[in-house]
Amino acid sequence: MGSDGVIAAISALDYLFVPIKADRLVLESTLNFATTINDRLIKTGVSSLKSLHLFWNMVDRRERTTLYDVYQQGFSLLGLDCLGTRIPVRSNFTKDLSVTGGPVYRSTLFAPDAAFTRECGFDTFMDEIISVLKTE
Repeated sequence: MGSDGVIAAISALDYLFVPIKADRLVLESTLNFATTINDRLIKTGVSSLKSLHLFWNMVDRRERTTLYDVYQQGFSLLGLDCLGTRIPVRSNFTKDLSVTGGPVYRSTLFAPDAAFTRECGFDTFMDEIISVLKTE
């Protein structure tokens, strides 16, 4: 946030979706960032920013889901919203296009493989984001 233009760029947005990971260091820095943005830009009304929404990213499906629920209760106490969709950690995200073809995992040009999209919850995630945008 200390880099030139970051606050100006964020304050020009309408909505901000912030990934969060269940790692102590990541959690602390993300919550510091989110509460600062929420307290200084959204609550004061000095920016175009209407809302900030956290979302769980890189979720290990073997972890207890109750842990995430407890974290989300803490977010609520801080006045922060968290989306319900949780994006799982996947090794396929690091794969590039191969010469032999196959599904696309990481590309800004091609749509991802449909089965991969469903398995990762991207379709549900996008539906939830669209719902947020329509209701506010």
